[in-house]
Amino acid sequence: MTDESDKFQTIHTRPAKSGHVSYSDSVRLHESSKSRVLLVPFFVPRSDHTELAIKIVTYIKTGGILVPVENKSISLGEESSRKLLQSLQTHLQVAETGEEGSYIVVRVSEGTAHLGTHDPSKVAQALTKVLSQPEIVEHLERTELNAALLNAFRGAIRLSEMRTAVVSLRENLDSGKCDEGIYQAWCEKHSWAFGNAYVVSDEVRNISISDKLDLLLPTVIAGYRDLVELKRPDMDVLFYDPAHRNYYFSADVSKAVGQ
Repeated sequence: MTDESDKFQTIHTRPAKSGHVSYSDSVRLHESSKSRVLLVPFFVPRSDHTELAIKIVTYIKTGGILVPVENKSISLGEESSRKLLQSLQTHLQVAETGEEGSYIVVRVSEGTAHLGTHDPSKVAQALTKVLSQPEIVEHLERTELNAALLNAFRGAIRLSEMRTAVVSLRENLDSGKCDEGIYQAWCEKHSWAFGNAYVVSDEVRNISISDKLDLLLPTVIAGYRDLVELKRPDMDVLFYDPAHRNYYFSADVSKAVGQ
């Protein structure tokens, strides 16, 4: 957990004795009764920018005095310092999960993700979990997304909804549920199962005073209604006639057609 005092820091720079670089206050990385490790930031002026370099210095306590040990100290230029920072940030995220496994790190600053040998489906699953986080969703709502990204999101959401619906239907069938109302509610909610030509089902299902259908499905192009009569999944649909070597509809199906 981040301490509130860590959010605000004052950094003072001062020229080194050489006069060629500046440095700021050292950061204590480690300290024990016998040693101390400090990080010293240096600012190196270039013709077009100022470069950050660091030196990690190890001190050993000798006779009550801290003495720097050169062979246990290391200097890093800006490129190496950036790699160290990136590596620490990346591996800290992995450590915070507390789980073993494979992790994919996507560098969003460059605009292009290189998947390498990673499975695209697993990358998509990981991104879906990230994009579902409330703070990310809030940011996306304020961001003007291009048409390609919007279409990709819509397609992914639609595909996910269809998969979830199919799983729900399969669970009802496998569990032996035979209540016609369960499947009627499913069909009303997922009329796309009858084909892309249909929009949402009609709320009105009466075709006469005494005749009420299970579903009326308006078509997108013509606007006509198709009639749908549902029967329980435990009823037979077809029977085989070995004498004529063909199939014929069961009595229950014939009754449904008659309705």
